[in-house]
Amino acid sequence: MAGDHGATEIFPGLWLGSYKTIQDPEFMADIDVVFNCTKNLPMVFNKKSFRLPVDDNLQKVEIDMMSSLAAEIVFHIHNEYATNRKRVLIHCYAGRQRSAAVVAMYLIFIYGLTPRDAVTFIRSRRPEAFAGGVNFLESISRFRRDFSNRCKTARMVHNIRVPIAIGASV
Repeated sequence: MAGDHGATEIFPGLWLGSYKTIQDPEFMADIDVVFNCTKNLPMVFNKKSFRLPVDDNLQKVEIDMMSSLAAEIVFHIHNEYATNRKRVLIHCYAGRQRSAAVVAMYLIFIYGLTPRDAVTFIRSRRPEAFAGGVNFLESISRFRRDFSNRCKTARMVHNIRVPIAIGASV
């Protein structure tokens, strides 16, 4: 459940939050990297920050923008969180759609979840996530399809056999 700072810890050190979150200096003191999933909200100046410039208005152009930048953003999240062991905040205005969609894509990347399973997992941690429906479901589904195709191609090219254990750590 989200605290007074408006953020929910999805995994230790990986937070999903809202604009309210970045306005809490005590909470932000423990964050190393910020992913801002908005076009216009200010960036956090004293932290390493990334921007995913997307509006949450259900317009095709925004869904396409989310889809086109998803792999790059997920790569940066993985690099900062898993590789560099940084404490990461992913936020949008309300912490319900854009940032939650990005976290869903990260779960797909890490655990091979389906979009539905990723959304369900996030809602189990942050019930207000995806309130009213999943606005970026098309982007999440595209990411899964594209990611699965790339993995399949890589395994074929390198003759890699990967055992499947989906959801074991989730």
